[in-house]
Formats: sequence, C-alpha cells, structure tokens
Amino acid sequence: MFNQVYPVFKIPKKILNIAVAMPEIEVPQFQEPQFIEKPKLPIKPKLIEPKKPNIYIFLAMIGLVIFVSAFWVKAIGPGGGFMLVIAVIVASYIFYREKNGYGVKKAKFDMIMLNYRAELDAYQQHLEQWQKSQTSQHSSMRDYQNRVENYRTQSTERSQKIELARQKFQQIKPLKPIQGSNAPKGRSEEIFHQTLSHYLPGEIMVDYRVIKYVEYPYTPDFIYYLKDWNLYVDIEIDEPYTCSGKGKKTTHCTDDQTEINRDIFFEQNDWVVIRFAEEQVLRFPINCCKFIAQTIDLLVGEPIPEKLKKVDDIIAVPRWNTKKAKRMARKKYRHYY
Repeated sequence: MFNQVYPVFKIPKKILNIAVAMPEIEVPQFQEPQFIEKPKLPIKPKLIEPKKPNIYIFLAMIGLVIFVSAFWVKAIGPGGGFMLVIAVIVASYIFYREKNGYGVKKAKFDMIMLNYRAELDAYQQHLEQWQKSQTSQHSSMRDYQNRVENYRTQSTERSQKIELARQKFQQIKPLKPIQGSNAPKGRSEEIFHQTLSHYLPGEIMVDYRVIKYVEYPYTPDFIYYLKDWNLYVDIEIDEPYTCSGKGKKTTHCTDDQTEINRDIFFEQNDWVVIRFAEEQVLRFPINCCKFIAQTIDLLVGEPIPEKLKKVDDIIAVPRWNTKKAKRMARKKYRHYY
C-alpha cells in the first residue's frame, strides 16, 4: 500500500540507516504573566457617627428651664411666665429638629461606611490576585529558565548527532550526475522549477543525466542537491500518458518493469527518489515543496523553511497501472487539471 499513491519516495538503506530523523526543537518563548498593580489600602472616612436625640435629656432640659423660670416669675412678675413659654417652645423646636436631622445624617453616615466596606472587600480581592500574580511571575520565570536550559541541552545533543550524521553522509559515494541532456520536458516542469527554486534552499539542478549505459542515460526531471551532505534527490513528475506523437502512450505505470528498474538503479547508487503525480505538481506545487522539505528534515535534520511550515500537507493521488492509464488517456484526464 505504501507505493500505491503519490507522492512516492524511496530511500536507500545506506542512507536510511544514518538518517538523523530528529524533529526540529522549538525555541522556548517566555510568556509575560499578566501584570497586576499592587492595590492601595482605602482610606477610612474621618466621620463621627451621629447620635440619636435622647428624650430624657430633652425632659431634663425642660425641667431645668421650668426650675429657672420659677425664679424669674418671682423676680420679674407675670412676664416670667411668658419667658417660660418661649423657652419651652425653643427647646422643643431644637429637639424635634435634631430628631428629624438625625435620620438624614445617619443615612449619609451609613452610606459612606458601606462604600468603605465595599472598597475594603475589593481591596482584599485585588490583594489576593496581586499576591498570586507575584507567585505566578516567579513560577513562570523559573519554568522559562528550565525550558531554556533543556532547549540548550537538546540543541547541543541534536547538533552533535547531526554533525556525526553529516560526516557519515560524506563517506557515501553516490553516482554523480553529468551536465548536458536533451531529454524533452513536460508541460509542468518549467512552472515547478520556479516554485522549487523559490521555496527550497538547496541547489536545484536541471538538464543533468545519470549514466547507466552510455547509450541510455537516465535524465532526472530535477535534482535537489545538498552539497554539505553529499546528498542527491531525484525529483520526478509522473504523467499517466504522453500527449505528443501519434496516439497516447501510457507511461510511469506501476506494472512497467522499466520504471521499477529505474528506481532500483537510483537506490543502488545512493540517490533518494521522490515522485509526484503531474496533477499534484500543477495543482499543489507549494505543497509538493513542503513534502520535499519534510523528507530532507527526516534525513538530515534540516529545518523546514518558515514559509512552508504553515502550508498544508500534500493531498495523495492514486497511482496507475497500464490498464488504468489507458482509461485515463481515453477520458483525456490530463485536460482536467
């Protein structure tokens, strides 16, 4: 089932045995904890609680007035009685005014104290949040420092393993390509060449041939060459049938022994082979580039370029045998993508 869909990739055992196969380590990011300002203790209102007027004090005042007025009556005659009445009226007015004003003063006092207690409750809540934030900040910093230390350790180990693998790759002697080829190009190759060159950092080589027999060299559609690793990747674009010449000739079929032998030849000469369906290259060229980058990452630990990380993975396309390729040719399948 592994080779029943595109893309197809084949890796020589010699390369697979020394492949790094180490995922990229993400740099730890420090997340700033939410800053909470330390709350200020609310100021207690400087108020004196109003006292309710006492009827007994009022009666005592009336009694004192009567007692004093009795002496005035003896001293000044009937006029003292009038003074007594005036004194009682004034005292009564003062008492009832204080009694009525007490309710307003008490309500105002209670409202101020109620607001103060609400501010105290809010202060306690904010103080608890601030104390937790302080603990969280210290914890976040310790966690970040630990993650940085682990990152440094893992990065060092990863770099050492990658360097060791690179040295082993350099010891492999793949068959080198030779410049110069007159092989015809498919309609998708020029478009895909531009995409490959833009998205992949390695060297893209075209118009090279690999000699099996002098008379019949193999011509890869593209060669992705990583010089530091001495690694060659044969990138092929497979179409189900040809459109040139008389009729439509099936090609790249899974039951074609010529195609099978070609892949075996490249594997035996320490080349990685990646095959895409023409449909994938024309419809999803950037996704194809991501697949190549993922393969390189698997083999040598070369990070996937940032501009490809958020690209979706390539959608698989079924491969075809000769019978299916003929049916696709009759339906002119290549005209629909």
